[in-house]
Amino acid sequence: MIEVLLVIILILLQLVLFVSIANSRHVNNFIKLIQQGQSELMVGTPAPFFEAHLLDSTKVTLRDIEGRNVLFLFIAPTCKSCKDALKFVDTVSNIIKEEYDLEPIGVSEGSMTETRILIKEHDISMPVFVAPKSENLFTKTYNPKSQTPYYCIIDSEGIVKERGLTVDGRWTQYESIWRSKLTTYNQLVDVQS
Repeated sequence: MIEVLLVIILILLQLVLFVSIANSRHVNNFIKLIQQGQSELMVGTPAPFFEAHLLDSTKVTLRDIEGRNVLFLFIAPTCKSCKDALKFVDTVSNIIKEEYDLEPIGVSEGSMTETRILIKEHDISMPVFVAPKSENLFTKTYNPKSQTPYYCIIDSEGIVKERGLTVDGRWTQYESIWRSKLTTYNQLVDVQS
């Protein structure tokens, strides 16, 4: 009985130490989600901490995007609709940046090798973070159901503004607007040529 109590006390001390070290609002928000039993990323809450890598293996975290409005597009390299969504967002990335003040960033749940192949095959120029779901909490935290393609918008204050599947209503509205703007842009280029 005393051994069980000692183990419980040790666990509680470790939790207290972890919480005292984790003073960032992002980590605290993630702890609250766990405590409340929520498995979904909630709109209107601070974005949880994440870690991922760029294709050159440079580590990136939530701190690297602070102060910027970001559109994360979560993809699986073997998913056809993910490839289509990534190619489309890459094509309209300048429109998204200039007219919506959003920086599109792909987030691959595949391996570094799979992601490099995908980027090369489809000539993707926008940034892509690599966060293999088998090794990384980023995709599990932001996209807990592992459905792809999936998007999440984080504002410059680090607050989750929107999230969902790319087949859902809000995303399809964005896609329609972006396609229309791309068509207009292409027509202007043709006229000027």
